[in-house]
Amino acid sequence: MGLIMESLQSIFKVIWMSLFSGSTDATRRWPPALILLAASMSGCNMFGPHAIATGRAVYNEVINRTADEELLNMIVRERYSATYGMLAVSSIAANIRGRASIGAEVGVGPDENYSGNLVPFSGGIAFEDNPTISYVPLGGEKFMQQLLTPISLEEAMLLSRGLKRRRAVFLEVLIRSVNGIENPHTFPDPNPKNSAAFRSFTDLWVKLRIARVLLFGRQPDGEFFAVFHPENPEEEALCAQLLDLLKIQDRPLVDKPLQVPLEPATTQAVVKGARDRIVIETASVVDILRAAGQSMEIPQEHLKAGVVRPPELGDEGATFLKILSGPEPLAAAVAIQYRAWWYYIADSDNTSKETFQLLRTLIGMRLHRPGDTQSAPILTIPVS
Repeated sequence: MGLIMESLQSIFKVIWMSLFSGSTDATRRWPPALILLAASMSGCNMFGPHAIATGRAVYNEVINRTADEELLNMIVRERYSATYGMLAVSSIAANIRGRASIGAEVGVGPDENYSGNLVPFSGGIAFEDNPTISYVPLGGEKFMQQLLTPISLEEAMLLSRGLKRRRAVFLEVLIRSVNGIENPHTFPDPNPKNSAAFRSFTDLWVKLRIARVLLFGRQPDGEFFAVFHPENPEEEALCAQLLDLLKIQDRPLVDKPLQVPLEPATTQAVVKGARDRIVIETASVVDILRAAGQSMEIPQEHLKAGVVRPPELGDEGATFLKILSGPEPLAAAVAIQYRAWWYYIADSDNTSKETFQLLRTLIGMRLHRPGDTQSAPILTIPVS
């Protein structure tokens, strides 16, 4: 914007000096219409790129922040057994208008009446941004299917590749059970014995993944498989412990890898049993939202009033996502207000932020599809 004004000032200075230089041809050479044209052209040549440079980042930041708040609001409302919905941003039309103005002050009468008080020449440009924002309310049968249908094994494997550090989050958040071992976070009323077994399974799985002993691949027909490839007796023993938990009979040997099919928990896979394969039951979006809600700090006044159920999993729900509460958010990465109380994720809690990022990616994959045909009307809001 500064460059625009500098250019205009230079043009206006030349025009002004010509108009009042005493030349009788000055007025003919610089008519008022040409002055306005110079001002408008200078603004138009520079404003387009300038609008993109400043506006795009702002719109993107606001959309991203409000999407975070929308997801946190879903988790909180699910914890309170309240209804919730979603609005996907379909489009943003930024209508930008600009206008230029010039002015001159001429003194009449003795010089001492106006000397030093007049602005010989002034010019300016004003721009106005009137965006039109379109929302698509997500609802209906398709929305419910996306909420309640378990994520596919392919989606789970793709999401696991996006994890930065905590590989256990993939298992804690996306897996409901594996070979009959129930995840206490996402499985309703899990068997207490299975809860301990799932923690052992998670620890062994992560150790082998970090050591690159447990690898994954995909067949040409699209089927996934796991490869156990120990290179020393210690790694061989860890593989044996994990396979024992999964009730798989075959064992890998040092420098002799074992390939085990990975299958979703279809009826056929469950009937066959898990003696020679890893059968994975994935969670749905609702399962994950409920698991995340178990980690919330609930105000005591809400518990006493009975407006929300007490936590069902004790401290277990806080292992992958911790949602704090208080009269106001303190150094929050994302925060929302509900029932006159603030719920937020601490900016210093990198574990919870990484998990929340995983959930945002999942929501984007399953729910935020504005291009899909929606039964609900598109809501368009002009902003003046």
